[in-house]
Amino acid sequence: MNFRLPLFLRLMLAFRVVTAAAAIDPSLPSIFIAGDSTAADGLPDAIGWGRPFPQFFDTTKMNVVNEARGGRSSRTFITEGLWDKLLADVKAHDYVIIQFGHNDQKPNPKLHSDPDTGYTDNLRRYVADIRAIGAIPIIVSPLSRRNYRDGQLVDDGLKEYAAAASKVASDEHVAFVDLFNLSQRYLGAMSQAQADELDAVAHPDANAENGSTAKPDRTH
Repeated sequence: MNFRLPLFLRLMLAFRVVTAAAAIDPSLPSIFIAGDSTAADGLPDAIGWGRPFPQFFDTTKMNVVNEARGGRSSRTFITEGLWDKLLADVKAHDYVIIQFGHNDQKPNPKLHSDPDTGYTDNLRRYVADIRAIGAIPIIVSPLSRRNYRDGQLVDDGLKEYAAAASKVASDEHVAFVDLFNLSQRYLGAMSQAQADELDAVAHPDANAENGSTAKPDRTH
């Protein structure tokens, strides 16, 4: 099942907010986020989408638990024990949002997963583990980077991970938010200078994207 982002957010507007740092009320349903720095709760001036996301929820009705961590791939989120930690708090009928891809793409063998093999296998594991508890998975494709050449967004290979995420969601009948293509369409109307107004200036994971004055962080 594919959801357009505006519809997904409209559904979320039925609620308002609890932060990941707050204690989880076991009597309430919860929505968890598993992902990398583009989804994480970052610094006030350098954030992933997971930071404003809880503003759409009501603490009297829903826990929002952001376990996304900068620099993690779909592989290392598992190998470092972050996935098991998240699952320990998940109960039946909760929701778990899954978004990876940026760090899976990197050549570091500890992080890397090919889109059609390891990355796909990891997403299928996430879905199976969530459903084994009786909870509900939601897959989100990776957010586009903001690099342009000759007035067009650079094809940096992330679309292969977005396509793999879409295929897993379709095969497994999982709700899917195509954030990659939504962000590509949004950025497609911009120039490099306009898109650079969105750049993070002090994101804790900027070094992982080789951000510097000479080479801005065009991921966060």
